[in-house]
Amino acid sequence: MLQDIPYNVLKEDPREYAILLRRDQNGAAWKEIAQEFGLSPTRVAQIYRKMKLRQIRLYIRHVSIVQGCGLVQVQKVYNKALEWYQSLACACAYLEKKYPNILAKYRQGEPGMPQAFAANMPPFRHRLAKGEVESIVTLREEKKAPFTAIARELRITPEKAKHAYDGYYHARVLKIVKELEALAESEEQKRAVRDAVFQSAGTPKKRYDLLMSWAGPAMEAPELFEKNGFFPAVTKK
Repeated sequence: MLQDIPYNVLKEDPREYAILLRRDQNGAAWKEIAQEFGLSPTRVAQIYRKMKLRQIRLYIRHVSIVQGCGLVQVQKVYNKALEWYQSLACACAYLEKKYPNILAKYRQGEPGMPQAFAANMPPFRHRLAKGEVESIVTLREEKKAPFTAIARELRITPEKAKHAYDGYYHARVLKIVKELEALAESEEQKRAVRDAVFQSAGTPKKRYDLLMSWAGPAMEAPELFEKNGFFPAVTKK
């Protein structure tokens, strides 16, 4: 039988719990928290992520026990929230909004996400509306809009805007790689293509630009890759 775990286990490491609270309650930047605790911003972000995931797991476990349902049912609620928001803080706040009494009692006076944060979150949806991904790409490419501005315009999180933008180009990268692999004459050539693309540093957009720089207009006519000697060039990489 599933056993409940007290919420105060989050406080076992006072410094890590303090980092969680500084980020959630005060909205402090990574750099600001890093200076306060003598850590690097990267390390602070790692600690916060670890603590946030632990808090969420405690929530899921406790709600499933109180409601007498399986972990899977509550986990699905969280997974859908995370898929939509692409933000641990927002997904956590969503759980707190969905199970307010259960989780407030569970915390025994410890703070959850601030009410103002939860109130200002974009409304939960299951997916982006038709055409919204294209709008994100247009705003980013043509208007050079930051993800924060795109998020405000579409009423989504900046993380969701970036996730959709990256996904748009990732799908195109996979399509081009598949076309290149179809032209390959051996498994070695296929592997060379994958290695050249996916070992390259950067975002999906940068990978897409890299592919376009290799072949240019030939992307619209994959057979030109072979004629232009693309595979030998990739193999050398």
